[in-house]
Amino acid sequence: MKGDLLDQLQAAGLGAASPLYTKFADGIRSLLRHKLEGADPEEGVGTVLETVAVAIRERRIRTLDQLPSQIRAAVNSYVHQARAAGALRARSYSNELPQILTDLSPEARAILFCRYAQSQTDEQISREMSIPFETVVSIRTEIRRHILDTIRAKIGKSDS
Repeated sequence: MKGDLLDQLQAAGLGAASPLYTKFADGIRSLLRHKLEGADPEEGVGTVLETVAVAIRERRIRTLDQLPSQIRAAVNSYVHQARAAGALRARSYSNELPQILTDLSPEARAILFCRYAQSQTDEQISREMSIPFETVVSIRTEIRRHILDTIRAKIGKSDS
């Protein structure tokens, strides 16, 4: 890389991230795949490169030697923000759980209580509640489906 890359980027308008994309996108994508397993790295690549392009335009990155460490810092910042956003989403779903449980039938809530609060097996629940074993399994399957469907609806994912 020549020193004029920074000059090009400093002079560029909105397209400043384009030369950076050509040079660094594959490496950023690899870092994001490693640090955010299961996430689509493309949004992160764009965000990281735009952050770096802005820093170059604002002359916070003055030499080519600073570029790799600044890209790594931008990746780490993006990863931190993405993980924090994921934690907030997870917490918001747990806030929905009381309402989800309230929506269940009394029998379904009793089965959940026996299973998770009292650590009973399906066989024990069947005997205690005087209902067939298959019914206990079926109700627990429906509860799980109901909870997952509710969460999927909240995040806008279709059933897969």
